[in-house]
Amino acid sequence: MRLRSICVICGAALAVPFISATAQTQRLTLDDCIRYAQANSFAVQQRALQTQRDEAQLDQLRQSRWPTANGSYSQGLSLGRTIDPFSNNYVQQSINSGSLGANANWNVFNGFRTGSQIRQTEQSILADQQDIAQQKFDLTIQVMLGYMQAIRPVLHQELR
Repeated sequence: MRLRSICVICGAALAVPFISATAQTQRLTLDDCIRYAQANSFAVQQRALQTQRDEAQLDQLRQSRWPTANGSYSQGLSLGRTIDPFSNNYVQQSINSGSLGANANWNVFNGFRTGSQIRQTEQSILADQQDIAQQKFDLTIQVMLGYMQAIRPVLHQELR
């Protein structure tokens, strides 16, 4: 067990230079870095999902203004056999049943609740879109600062 863990640690230590060497062969421009950071940012993706959820909720709220109608139909058949107590013979019986149902619903007035929820959800979507833009802007600045720090030694070396 101890030998195995030592081999795993040594193997990982030997693999690190090869991994870092392959990672350094690809050169990224500043635009590539910004696009990559924005596409893979957890905060931006989370806010985009929040926006999609709010848009689905807005569609649901708009559709809730319309009336709904439901209908159902069912049919049943029961077969059975019993003994007639007077003649002591078997009696075969079948019973058919059917059911039909209809339901309609239309919310005529609910104290302007649906309209207020629609406006609130629309404002939430706008706020989410602004948050996404702000997060992308902040991420762009962070990537630019990191990029400049990464190329600073190269610039100082070229100036000498």
